[in-house]
Amino acid sequence: MDGVAASYQGFAISGKLVSDPTCISKLTSGETDMTGFPDKALAFSVRANSSVVISTMQKWQRVLATHRNAGLFAVQYHSAQLRFKMLLQWRIVLRKKLKMVRKAREADKYLHIRRVWKLWADKLADVRRRKTLQVWERRKVQVVFNRMTLRLSLTTTS
Repeated sequence: MDGVAASYQGFAISGKLVSDPTCISKLTSGETDMTGFPDKALAFSVRANSSVVISTMQKWQRVLATHRNAGLFAVQYHSAQLRFKMLLQWRIVLRKKLKMVRKAREADKYLHIRRVWKLWADKLADVRRRKTLQVWERRKVQVVFNRMTLRLSLTTTS
């Protein structure tokens, strides 16, 4: 049974309560098969002199309009909910990506600082080696100079 018939309150034909407006022709004709149903429904709907037909069709049209409006509202509501959920999911993914980018920047900065620190330490060690070499060369030159001056002073005095 479709949504229109499920919520329809019903009406009486020949003392029988009918809850489905599409079965009017079946009850009035006593037939159970659906062959020629649209023709019978059309013929039933054009019998404008019957107040039952008029009120039934008006009720059916109101229920149909209500269900159409409810269907449109459901589609709009579902669409809005879907947009909200997708936007929320996109924001969560974006936040995760931004955190990853932030961590990557921090890691890059750390590695850069470490690289620069190593270069600076290497340069400092190189400067220390040069100073040590200069001190060693100066001592070596001083020892040689002292020996030469000592020899010269010994040779000049004798």
